[in-house]
Amino acid sequence: ERVKYVSGFTGESAYAIITMNKALIWVDSRFYISAAKEMDDSWTMMKSSEESTPSRSGWLVDNLKPGSKVGIDPNVMPYENYNFWENKLKTKNMSFVPDKTNLIDSIWDKRPAYTNAPLMIMDIKYTGKEIGKKVEEVRESMKKQSATILVVTELDGVAYMTNLRGGDIPYNPVFYGYLIITVTEIHLFTDEKRITPEVKEHFKAEKADIIVHPYADVHTFLGNEIKKTTKTDMVWIPDTSAYSIASLATPDSLIVDAIPAQLMKSIKNEAEIKGMTESAIRDSAALVSYLSWLESEVKAGHNVNEISE
Repeated sequence: ERVKYVSGFTGESAYAIITMNKALIWVDSRFYISAAKEMDDSWTMMKSSEESTPSRSGWLVDNLKPGSKVGIDPNVMPYENYNFWENKLKTKNMSFVPDKTNLIDSIWDKRPAYTNAPLMIMDIKYTGKEIGKKVEEVRESMKKQSATILVVTELDGVAYMTNLRGGDIPYNPVFYGYLIITVTEIHLFTDEKRITPEVKEHFKAEKADIIVHPYADVHTFLGNEIKKTTKTDMVWIPDTSAYSIASLATPDSLIVDAIPAQLMKSIKNEAEIKGMTESAIRDSAALVSYLSWLESEVKAGHNVNEISE
């Protein structure tokens, strides 16, 4: 959405770099035509699907002066990407300047508010496993890794671990949030207004004493929890975590790898298999209905296109 606001490009995937005299946007071949139509001539389109197009980090190294500083939002740059880019920038004595105050946000007037839609409680007949049981399994994995703190940053992981669903991202049943699991506590960071009495009862029924915090408090809370750890305690984060999360711990105390929730989700229990089967049946019925309609329309000599009814 930030790229859309600053450039006018509405495609689902793009990366922008803005310098004092240039504005570039990297898009793949799906969006070459639409990007050219939507952006004005102040932007240079970088066709990332073509071999001759430099990578973003490569462009920075080749075009900025040695010693240049590159501003980034650490909340959106993955930790592993940060390390890779930083190593490339160092070859020209360049460096990152992490700034949690995203510069686009500072000029974005009338920015749409985040959705505050109610959370959907997933009944045990659909999930097949209570929150308490999932957390118990996670803690068993943490113990094996000497981890006393585990951070769930991926939205699908947060939804899976809490047996909740949302609609914060179109066509994805997730909600904005973080989950931090310690050896004794569970902390959920999201909009507190969404935690209704029904959701609280859901937590209680599923044997999960979840402590809810404002979404924006996650970095302060995690930083304080890390300060309480000993030299042998590890902090476990997903390999997709943002630099702002990873940077709160020292590199030698981090486990940057797939977290248990990611692996647990891949092994479906009986209730989940049943749900997938029933969903596939409904999906198949819709597809067969469409194909039947299409065949009838073609046989009738009608001109069928993408907007036919």
